[in-house]
Amino acid sequence: GTPTQQITQCVVTQPGGDHTTGSGQALYSAPNSGPGGGPGGDDIDGGECVTTSPAYSIAQDSLLSAWFFHGQRNAGDDVNDYFVLEASLDNGASWTSMASIGDVATRATWTKATYEGAVPAGTELKL
Repeated sequence: GTPTQQITQCVVTQPGGDHTTGSGQALYSAPNSGPGGGPGGDDIDGGECVTTSPAYSIAQDSLLSAWFFHGQRNAGDDVNDYFVLEASLDNGASWTSMASIGDVATRATWTKATYEGAVPAGTELKL
């Protein structure tokens, strides 16, 4: 479904859609708080959340970039808070990091990550 925009203290903490107009798709969005709940009430704390895209068959040699929306209000409040975006060119058998943000405070914003190198034709790509 379409993510619901969340604004906390005049800061967008969750966008209301994906970055790309047209054929872009939002792969994953953490849930908003339920009725009457505060910001962050239903986000991922004390655990790990992993989401994997379906495989995309790459028809011709390509370059890969992906936009992600991430922010963290403070560092050290939840053990091992971090964000990693990885790409697999072999249908999930191995992964290469495209972006990594440790347990640091960052303002929520859209950021473009680019895969270093070409993605060859015939690749089964996953993010």
